[in-house]
Amino acid sequence: CLAEDKGDFYLLNGNKMWITNGTIAHHGLLYAKTDKNAGAKGITCFIMDYNLPGVTRKKIHEKVGLLASDTAEITFEDVKVPKKLVLGEVNKGFQMCMTQLNATRLGCSAGALGLSGAILEASIKYANERSQFGQQIGKYQLIQQQIAEMKMGHEALAYLVYKAAWLKDKGLPNTMETSMSKLYGAKEVVHAANECMKLFGSFGYSEEYPCGRFLRDSKQFETLEGTSNMHTMIVANATLGFAPNRA
Repeated sequence: CLAEDKGDFYLLNGNKMWITNGTIAHHGLLYAKTDKNAGAKGITCFIMDYNLPGVTRKKIHEKVGLLASDTAEITFEDVKVPKKLVLGEVNKGFQMCMTQLNATRLGCSAGALGLSGAILEASIKYANERSQFGQQIGKYQLIQQQIAEMKMGHEALAYLVYKAAWLKDKGLPNTMETSMSKLYGAKEVVHAANECMKLFGSFGYSEEYPCGRFLRDSKQFETLEGTSNMHTMIVANATLGFAPNRA
């Protein structure tokens, strides 16, 4: 989006995609270019009023997962944004955005942890209830291997999430730890969802059981709030000393 200074207001044009709660929220933070030639140093944050004339919101229906989450495309056409809605300093929005992203990424990691726990719980229940050849399938070693991997992955993810959260609560550097939890969380929850579907056998491919929903919802963690590739770079650059690990 581009916000042009018109004296008493900014004239906003552009669009935003994949906005959570975009059709139901009344306000939200919006980052727009106020100096189109300054790159990251020309971005400003606004407390956006979605009821202003020129704002159009459209619900995105064709999603693989997260069907309970409202997701929208928001279009801005000659929207007059009062200058009182600027949050912070003009052209200083990028720093605010990065700080905000670090918090929302930790929330994503916690979401992956919750989904990982649900997958583990459902898999344990099914392995104890389902019988084949006269015994519970949970007594077969390869099923036990799947359960053990899910359990270890879940506990490891919990450690990464809680450590990043603890550092954040203390005001200590946590950008790397947050990206570690987000990156590992995406890998772990997708792996667990795949194993869950295999453990359930053909029933895993049925909507009667939650395996399909687990798998569909797990995939979003690989892209939401930064792709896994991006978080790999953040972890590597901080580890190698090429970038600071910020609070």
